[in-house]
Amino acid sequence: MKALYKMAAVFVVLSLTAILALAGAMQRGTVTGTATYRERIALPPNAVFEAALEDVSRADAPSVEIGRARLEKPGQPPFRFSIPYDRASIKADGMYAVRARVLADGKLMFTSTQSYPVLSRGSGNTVAITMQRASNAMEGMFRYMADAATFTDCASGQRWPVAMEAEYKPLESAYVQTRKQPGEELKVDLQGQLAMRPKADGGGETLTLIVERYRGIWPGETCGTQRPSPPLQETYWKLTRLQGKPVLLADGQKEPSLVFRVGDNRIVGSTGCNNMTGTYRLSGNSVDLSSIAVTKMACPQAIDIDAALFQALGAVSKWRITGQHLELLDSGNMVVARFETRIQK
Repeated sequence: MKALYKMAAVFVVLSLTAILALAGAMQRGTVTGTATYRERIALPPNAVFEAALEDVSRADAPSVEIGRARLEKPGQPPFRFSIPYDRASIKADGMYAVRARVLADGKLMFTSTQSYPVLSRGSGNTVAITMQRASNAMEGMFRYMADAATFTDCASGQRWPVAMEAEYKPLESAYVQTRKQPGEELKVDLQGQLAMRPKADGGGETLTLIVERYRGIWPGETCGTQRPSPPLQETYWKLTRLQGKPVLLADGQKEPSLVFRVGDNRIVGSTGCNNMTGTYRLSGNSVDLSSIAVTKMACPQAIDIDAALFQALGAVSKWRITGQHLELLDSGNMVVARFETRIQK
């Protein structure tokens, strides 16, 4: 009889254990996904991949981590991950998102730069994340106003606040000297990285651009639009860079421009003062410009552009279009002039 009682007690314990285990399993959920990046860069052996599930319901408060996955020596992308979480921590009216990053020696190498929602408001429990290189050469639109700076990345369209640390001051100084009015957006080149920094209003942290090196400012140039690239011919091209320098115009000055006409294979345009004509011959991405002639009006504010543009066009042997920008190159593949498509004025 005692043996029977012992067996019954063991059965009860095992049953309770199984029931508790099943209840615990029912309370556990999992978010799965993949993460990758576009660059063809091999990670160092000491790289670590991390993905975190966060409660981002409150915009005025820091996000709260609910679960995390960590892969040491993750190999090469795509990285596959699984984040366990407690279902009890998920509310029907909450907002939840996954972010991912790759670190090496504690330094950020790649990071997600946008929100990847999960688990609520129609989102499922799987994500596919594309990360961005944390330190990179960037082109974008910079604005400084009311003691706050922002940068809109040309490549991704993402906008981030800019931290006033590291090599930020040279960027701000160049902007203040070049802008024509407060709050004007100007295109800049820089080397930078993305990192988490406190929000300006004190409500938690946000992804922020850290300027590592200021490289240049290009007034009159933009990121262009997302529409398809225009053709070389019969497009109005506004001159924005000449011999590696920005084209600066006086107030009211006509913008330098160029049009490659189809019917007669002629180029027509302006130096910002004088009218310009010539002929051209195309062969693939090679172009031969000849018989370039410029009128001789006296324009003190445009005299430098006149001479430099005439010299640059005489050296052109190739062309290429990237997005909304035309670059004319010499025989050594150096860019001698850069243009941006605009609605003709």
